[in-house]
Amino acid sequence: MAHRALGEGPIAGTLGPDGRPLAALVLMTEPAVPGVTVDAQPVSVLQLEVDGVTRNELVCVTVGERDLSALGDLADPASNEPLCEAVHRLHPNHRCVVHGGQDIAHAENALDAGRRDFRSLSGVPD
Repeated sequence: MAHRALGEGPIAGTLGPDGRPLAALVLMTEPAVPGVTVDAQPVSVLQLEVDGVTRNELVCVTVGERDLSALGDLADPASNEPLCEAVHRLHPNHRCVVHGGQDIAHAENALDAGRRDFRSLSGVPD
């Protein structure tokens, strides 16, 4: 995998199990300007431990990304060294362990559930 720009942020219009918006790790071919919304599509769910706290984080690529083969085995990010390296770049002063991941179907289901939970809580219609 070529060295990619990456970002992390909340996904608007979603609600995670912890009551906060779902978080996304976004891999990009070009860096984004801080504070600017990036259109992205989910490709995996990363099972990550940061400082002893386990969480699932959506791994996304920018919309229109065509060559997903360059990302390696997203269904098994623990064996995907470049993805692990990206996580460590985002959290340089923290202990990070990648425990595994799930495929694109799980990522899309997690995003759908987060949107459904947000609508249910906020009363926003479908």
